[in-house]
Amino acid sequence: MPERQEESLLSTVVREKLPNAQLSDGVDLRTLASLLVVALSGCQIVHFSEIPGERWSAERTNEMRGWWSSAQGDVYQAATRFDGGLLIGTLSRRSEDKFEAMSNVGTFSSLGEHDFIFFETKTRNRDEPTYGFLLVKNISDDKLVLIPPNGPRFAEMIDKSQLAGKTVHYENSTEYIALVTSKSDAFKEVLKSNKTEDLFDFNQKLELSRIKLPKK
Repeated sequence: MPERQEESLLSTVVREKLPNAQLSDGVDLRTLASLLVVALSGCQIVHFSEIPGERWSAERTNEMRGWWSSAQGDVYQAATRFDGGLLIGTLSRRSEDKFEAMSNVGTFSSLGEHDFIFFETKTRNRDEPTYGFLLVKNISDDKLVLIPPNGPRFAEMIDKSQLAGKTVHYENSTEYIALVTSKSDAFKEVLKSNKTEDLFDFNQKLELSRIKLPKK
């Protein structure tokens, strides 16, 4: 097997789907690779202007630290930060002889019966960040399932004014980011009035298993 075919799922998706693409408001899409979102949802991504819900306590977030692996061979390290966030890092193969480390800070939040992890993204053209996110399911000590939002469904809800927001298109492309500006109460009502399977793409879920390192 050629060595090139051994690169990770994350690296492959970024290279093939988002090689040099940029959003019309100045986001370099290669910086989104470390969100995990890219590996799951391709180019139709959902962002929030603010993190909705109640943020996890530092103690609960601390339970997520450690090493995690996916069935596709990607490995992630998670470490807690001073501000209660979770620094998540991974390696992506950039060329035949180079790996590149990528990282982002994740913030866990609960809204109603649902848990989420949000990742901050800043653009060159504005100071305010936006937040990509994933639904968090099946939380246990050694298993974690991350599920991306259904981009077209969120865009539809924005178009129908069921959620406040707008769609931000990629340059020279029909793909987009659905930017939600609704507050927590509005999103909570959407979660209550719609099936979770309609709002999130369970076919693209990422199952992570904790890597248990030998004790010293």
